[in-house]
Amino acid sequence: MTKEQIKKLDQLASKIVRERGKCQLCSSVNGLNTAHIISRNYKQVRWDLDNLLCLCFKCHRRAHDYPFKFDDDVHHLIGDKKYRELYEKAKKKEKLFYEEIYEKLSQ
Repeated sequence: MTKEQIKKLDQLASKIVRERGKCQLCSSVNGLNTAHIISRNYKQVRWDLDNLLCLCFKCHRRAHDYPFKFDDDVHHLIGDKKYRELYEKAKKKEKLFYEEIYEKLSQ
């Protein structure tokens, strides 16, 4: 995948997530960001909408400053089963195809 394709996928995924309209932790509608549950370094889940949260700036900052608290919040929000599924998916080494990911996000 090219850097340009990665950037386009990042932008599309972020747009979709921010359209959720409010912070998934505090319900604020101000300064919405896209946050990754499992690091964006793991390409297998980088654009997986189940791995992305809509957070306000304050909650996103807090997630980075207090990762253990954020981990607890995420487990409460999505449940242990979904978290384990994301973790397992992140570890896979399957080849990714830009067109497939873009099409899935565009639906």
